[in-house]
Amino acid sequence: MNNNTIQAVKTYLAEVGADGHSIFNPDMLLRMGFDKELVDRHTFTEKSGKGKYQIYDANGNPAKELRGVYSLNFMYAIAEVVKADTTNAKMKTGRGFQAQELYKAIQDAVNALESIRKEEGNEVTYT
Repeated sequence: MNNNTIQAVKTYLAEVGADGHSIFNPDMLLRMGFDKELVDRHTFTEKSGKGKYQIYDANGNPAKELRGVYSLNFMYAIAEVVKADTTNAKMKTGRGFQAQELYKAIQDAVNALESIRKEEGNEVTYT
């Protein structure tokens, strides 16, 4: 895993946090530094539903569908990339609770990766 990937993950955690509900514009994730293939693999058209399943566009207006990256699915993808332990997240039933657990697991995995690199004498630098 390269420094750009780690930096993209750290940016995501700092800017997005433990969001398990949003649908993001793929361009936002690309600007953070994520690999296009990873973003494309998780980009779908999400259909709106009723009540709590209603999707809203960036201006807060109800939308019938929205093309983007569902944040909870992307957090699971990030967890896989950094080899985070997702056991606690998978035990939760709510999207927000899963996202909170994923956030912690991803943060722990990134910290461990940085620690290993420093111990091996590979300075961790970000651009």
